[in-house]
Amino acid sequence: MWWIAAALAAPTVLEADVDHLLAAQVLDGASVSLVVMDRDRRVWVDRGADSRQVPASVAKIMGTAAAMEALGPDHSVVTSLMAHGSIEEGVLVGSIVVVGAGDPTLGGDDPTVWLRDWAETVAEAGIERVDGDVIADGRVFAGPTLGRGWAWDDAPWSYSAPVTGLQINHNRAAIHVAGMADGSVIVDSGEWSDCLDIDNRLTVDDPEVAGGLQAYRRPSSAVLVLDGAVAAGSERTLRVTLADPEQCLASRFRSALQQAGVEVVGDARTTLPADAGWQGTQLASVTSPSLVELLPAILQDSDNLVAESVVRWLDPAPTGKTMAVAENALAEALSGSGIGREWTLVDGSGLSRYDQLSASTLADVMHWAQTRPWGPAWVETLAVAGESGTLRGRMSGGAGRIQGKTGSMSGVLSLAVLVPSDAGPLVYVMLSNGVMGSRSQVRGVQDAIAERILDYSPSDDRRCGRRCQRRRAK
Repeated sequence: MWWIAAALAAPTVLEADVDHLLAAQVLDGASVSLVVMDRDRRVWVDRGADSRQVPASVAKIMGTAAAMEALGPDHSVVTSLMAHGSIEEGVLVGSIVVVGAGDPTLGGDDPTVWLRDWAETVAEAGIERVDGDVIADGRVFAGPTLGRGWAWDDAPWSYSAPVTGLQINHNRAAIHVAGMADGSVIVDSGEWSDCLDIDNRLTVDDPEVAGGLQAYRRPSSAVLVLDGAVAAGSERTLRVTLADPEQCLASRFRSALQQAGVEVVGDARTTLPADAGWQGTQLASVTSPSLVELLPAILQDSDNLVAESVVRWLDPAPTGKTMAVAENALAEALSGSGIGREWTLVDGSGLSRYDQLSASTLADVMHWAQTRPWGPAWVETLAVAGESGTLRGRMSGGAGRIQGKTGSMSGVLSLAVLVPSDAGPLVYVMLSNGVMGSRSQVRGVQDAIAERILDYSPSDDRRCGRRCQRRRAK
């Protein structure tokens, strides 16, 4: 009877095709965790599905699902403008305080307009002079502003913005770099000059020889070092992070108040240990977009700061929210999915090298999410192949039909998507670590597997004969 067992163990047509694609030379030496699972959580393809990998940004699937479950789609937070103290004949005997709530969209695309509007609100309240300080209170979040396991040399770049309770311009700034004919390099930080401490070491040279432009902040330093070489006549814009966004906000708001005709006697500062609660008059407030309205930024555009902020919202404390508490709240919110705790997430963005997920865990969460009352809204915010987000230029054969999330870091390329089929939506997850070859070629393998799943039908195996009999994992 050995031939019967052999026939039953034969791979399906889909499995055989997946194996052929995974044999691509570009994946030599890489580790892969891959699963294809139907809506009943039956596994169609298992290639290291339970092997844990660094997931990169597909981890955002976990955080957003947990937030939708625990907080609800309509959850939002409110940032307040307070006059702390008494107002006497046009004088605020106290301080102006901006009380943050962890809103990653605060100020929108042009914080200058927002700060000017709030400064005019202070003036319209009859305040002509502030005897105290202008204070940025971001104590809603506590703990390190950079995640555990984040690469220190990523810190200057906009995708690694610090996570603060009070944010301005997405905690990043644009600076202009120009190589001059006389051998100098001009660095113009424009409106952000008061918020950036730049050590310009750039020279004009052949950047191919000199190694090009480099930017870094040493750990525990606020100084942004620009080093290396740029070509004469070249110009470029760098999007860099703010080392202290809350101090930056306080400084810029103090300037906006003075421009609005409000004299400020004190300094611009962040909170001190002696600061307690604020008593006085609320002059204005701004409500963040709802959680479901923030999801496209996370799941389509892969915005790390929005993802980090939303996950920290899971900490139930009114102030002093930490990622450590949010980790446990995230796990509790996902407990109904049946995934257990054979995984680790220490941040909300997937930037950490300490994050560990398997393809099967991620697939289970994606299927569970679709069954929840908020599931349809969550699915609608995923990137669409050929149309939106990080899938805009991918999987042309599944354009408009395949939805999901990508993940990318040095050595890591991940894909987690929903693929329509006659059996209902299939989940396909492929996590790849140790990638050394062409990243575009690895993405090509991932995409080819997704498109093959889209074209597959179990009837293919019956037509193929007994040697291709379908094998389903439990």
